[in-house]
Amino acid sequence: SRCPLPLPFPQRSAREQQDGERALREARSVRAEQRERLQALQEQREQLRQQEQPFPDEASPPFSRRGQERLSLARQREQLQQLRDELCPGGPGTLLGPVPVSGPGSALGEAPAPGS
Repeated sequence: SRCPLPLPFPQRSAREQQDGERALREARSVRAEQRERLQALQEQREQLRQQEQPFPDEASPPFSRRGQERLSLARQREQLQQLRDELCPGGPGTLLGPVPVSGPGSALGEAPAPGS
């Protein structure tokens, strides 16, 4: 096994540029696929959210309206986390960082009052 001779600078530069352009095309393709998957999952999430809306003639639900909203948000958060794990295994929670579970900026808003 012989070591290949180094390429002259112009040839090496051209090859590196071609490799870089190919890598950029591949990255753009992956990004487009991920965007399509994310869009489909967001649409699916919206459909699920609409299905979880109680019907007006339903008997009194076991949870308050606010409790149902929290449960729905928790389910959505789990689904989004699963998507993030699929799209970027071992990566951060989101492109902007993890989503807080409670407190300011959380998906659920305030923490529930004791006894509610």
